[in-house]
Amino acid sequence: MTTSLSATTGPRVPGLGATFSSEWTKLRTVRSTWATLGVALLVSVGLSLLFTLANAASFDELSTQQRAAFTPGDTSMVGMSLGLILFAVFGVLLVSGEYASGMIRLSLTITPKRGRVLTSKVLLAFAVAFTGGTLFAVVSFGGGQAMLGGDGLPHLGFGDPGVLRAMFGWGLQAAGFALIAVALGVLLRSAAGAIATSIGIIFAPLIVSGLLSDWLREHIMAYLPSSAAGFLGAIEPDVHSPEYLTPGIAGLVLAGWVVVLLGAAHLVMRSRDSG
Repeated sequence: MTTSLSATTGPRVPGLGATFSSEWTKLRTVRSTWATLGVALLVSVGLSLLFTLANAASFDELSTQQRAAFTPGDTSMVGMSLGLILFAVFGVLLVSGEYASGMIRLSLTITPKRGRVLTSKVLLAFAVAFTGGTLFAVVSFGGGQAMLGGDGLPHLGFGDPGVLRAMFGWGLQAAGFALIAVALGVLLRSAAGAIATSIGIIFAPLIVSGLLSDWLREHIMAYLPSSAAGFLGAIEPDVHSPEYLTPGIAGLVLAGWVVVLLGAAHLVMRSRDSG
């Protein structure tokens, strides 16, 4: 009776928990992913503190107008913007290695429900990137403000308006770009192509924005993922910028990009050859 039932039902398909555990095992046993996160820490925190130190050293040389425009909170977060690149690289590596090695065939054979495989990767990428981004932001801000305060310069604390929101905002930025990179990794199946596209999404709009008219910046550029994400982590945002979005709207825009790209990745995983 038992044998007959087993033959009828076939092999048991791993659930979401087992699939997530498998993805976690893959992540923690691959050195490149941890090396990428280590470099992200160095870039995010190290450059933020160096930039803050340089600004503190030259503060006395600033004009009265420049001192009035000084934003201590965002000054200590400069490296975080560059760290987003590494979180995008992390997202790509989470999927591209399996396509390059052909291991994706084995993963989809063991767990034929491809949406479950993608969901596990998405959950893992979000958890690691959000945690890392938030922690790096807290260390960058705390260390930078301690430097400024130690020199008797304008500085902020974690209890000041907008600070805690910005710390979590950086975590959401890191998670958002990691998930966009996961989607691109699935869509392109190429580490180099997905990384280049991710970097383009993050930085290209910032480079060309100043060359465009205010109308284009307000109605188009503001709704690109990099522009919207920037206001999630801004402690003292420029509300007069043509691209300005409130944190709530900015979060919805970034989430919209993530959902659309992951939806496309899911459709592609279901329809094309797994190799």
